[in-house]
Amino acid sequence: LDTINEEITILHDLSISCSKYMSCYYESFEGKLNGISTIFIVSEYIDGTSLDKFIEEYSPLDPNVLWPIYSQLVLGLWEIHNRGYAHRDIKPENIMITTDFHIKYIDFGLSCFKKCDTSMCNDTCK
Repeated sequence: LDTINEEITILHDLSISCSKYMSCYYESFEGKLNGISTIFIVSEYIDGTSLDKFIEEYSPLDPNVLWPIYSQLVLGLWEIHNRGYAHRDIKPENIMITTDFHIKYIDFGLSCFKKCDTSMCNDTCK
């Protein structure tokens, strides 16, 4: 339960101003699914597929498609890190690509807040 609450806190913090590189978080709530108490996370709908499925379907990728995707991946990571977080689970399955070739990072379940400078480090990563 602590892990899911940490993810919800991170999603909420990252979604204060929704990014074009990250899935926007809207809300979470507890309910029952098949009689089991479950926490539901509501985020934006991404019309597309995961990057691994995209690569599998369209390989080899034309450089005119590949370079804009690569650029977005770097800009998205920069934005996540600039907000003080480490995603810690970057893989093609955790990156969505929309039908118009825009990327969105998803699944922040292993993410953590890490704010460091040269004199002191407040690292909440475990």
